[in-house]
Amino acid sequence: MATPRFYAAQMKDSLLDFASDFARFLVNDLPTFTGPGWTIIEAYDNATVSRQVPSSATDMDSFTGTFSWKDNTVGVNDWIVLQSNIGGGVNECQAFFRMASSTTMQVQLVPLGNWTTGGAAVTTPTKPATIQPSAVVTMTGFTIRSIYSIVADEGMFAFLFDQGNTTTNAAWIYVGELEGHRPSDAYPYVIWNLPTSVSYDTTFAATGNWRRLSALDVDAPNDTGTDLVNGQDAHYYSLVFSFGQYVDRTFEGVLTLGETRPHPVGIFFSDTGNRHFAGFLRNVYSAHNKLGSVGTFGGEKYMYRNDRTDDYAGICFLWDQATLYPPDPI
Repeated sequence: MATPRFYAAQMKDSLLDFASDFARFLVNDLPTFTGPGWTIIEAYDNATVSRQVPSSATDMDSFTGTFSWKDNTVGVNDWIVLQSNIGGGVNECQAFFRMASSTTMQVQLVPLGNWTTGGAAVTTPTKPATIQPSAVVTMTGFTIRSIYSIVADEGMFAFLFDQGNTTTNAAWIYVGELEGHRPSDAYPYVIWNLPTSVSYDTTFAATGNWRRLSALDVDAPNDTGTDLVNGQDAHYYSLVFSFGQYVDRTFEGVLTLGETRPHPVGIFFSDTGNRHFAGFLRNVYSAHNKLGSVGTFGGEKYMYRNDRTDDYAGICFLWDQATLYPPDPI
């Protein structure tokens, strides 16, 4: 059973200030926080043009010499590759992170966990063929003091970047394992492909924003498999009406009962020849659209964020049961 860990609503002066924290947190090497225990595969420091594999996979300080990931001085063009532990599946996945600018972080899923170390010390290293998506997902952070949050466990992580309690200036991403996947699904890993949308759609979408590697033709030894691109979230589909009905939409019955609860988010892939229900997000849910744009509920056991509050359900994270969201003061 995977154990959720929290880096909740931490104030950072910039995205680059957050960079060292997120990596140390995921490998459980950040003071005052308990992380999920991922491991370090390899990292690159652009200032010293140094590409290193640490002597200890869980200790950032085991890099040698002057090195940004060790010295907490991560800068533009620095990158790192981290690997999950086995949370509920049978294999690990990896994630590639690159600080593309002072305000943007590139993220890619390496679903087969087959990163090759020891290549050229360059800002854009050679990656496995099955990295997802092939074009990087770009998360936008800030150069001013803002809120950065993580919920993670042995097999997944989700980030939230936020400037406050308005409906704008927020981004999120989920990378890693799904809950309730088929036992025969050896690589049940997904990545959210649209960080600028901090909400879930409420009607049927012909194309999706979730990506994964097909379970039908994956060939791990040869680093091949079909990249599925039409992953959709949290819909109840109706074949009669050509649109979906979504459990978090505002109906009279829900408002009359006054219910506020998180709802599981299922991920369905509609790619031709690969239509299937892949599983549920872990530690991440959906929240009723009438909650507003930001806040917590359930004794601060859950936080929610919604950048389209009128007709769309918000992103809901399992929370640490203690931290205000947004923090006061922002």
